[in-house]
Amino acid sequence: MPESDAWNARYELGSIPWDLGRAHPELETRLALDPSLGLAAVGTALVPGAGTGHDAAALAQAGWRVTAIDIAPAVEGALLRRLEADRASVVIGDSLEIENAGPFDLVFDHTFFCAIDLENRPRFGTMVDRMLTRAGSLISVVFPIGKPMSDGGPPWGFDTGDIANALGEGFVLEEEAGHMRLAGRRWPYAWTRWVRRSE
Repeated sequence: MPESDAWNARYELGSIPWDLGRAHPELETRLALDPSLGLAAVGTALVPGAGTGHDAAALAQAGWRVTAIDIAPAVEGALLRRLEADRASVVIGDSLEIENAGPFDLVFDHTFFCAIDLENRPRFGTMVDRMLTRAGSLISVVFPIGKPMSDGGPPWGFDTGDIANALGEGFVLEEEAGHMRLAGRRWPYAWTRWVRRSE
């Protein structure tokens, strides 16, 4: 079964335990305090693996010009309803292959990196490098921290080291906020922000 069909079937069946029914609470809190999320200003944002669009919508409502992309056609209606057309655009396709968009000031990852096949992690780094402006940031909600690889996935367990490996030497970890937990999720998460290494 093609990957898009498998994810589409999950959405059509409503079997989407990763969907919180709202934006990630950490994102909501940080946007309320600083809509730029620590960047110089609010700008353009790419949300790969956007799902039903809660995180993308929160960013758009905070003033970001958002491109939300997901591989499952079943989410298109939800994305279009949730996102304001003048602040966002919706793309149905493979987030790892997106090219004719950007560059973006922000790539926001929440339950995307943990969902892709392990052999595709280097492609994630390539996509981020391709999509970000020189001064842009990747924000990744690292989850599920500590989940054994023997448990399988998705979601696949990972930590900041896995993101660092995917991004390569061109990026550095600018910010990391501890191992925190959300009600209903077994494994903790960390909020991380990555920027390009100064030349």
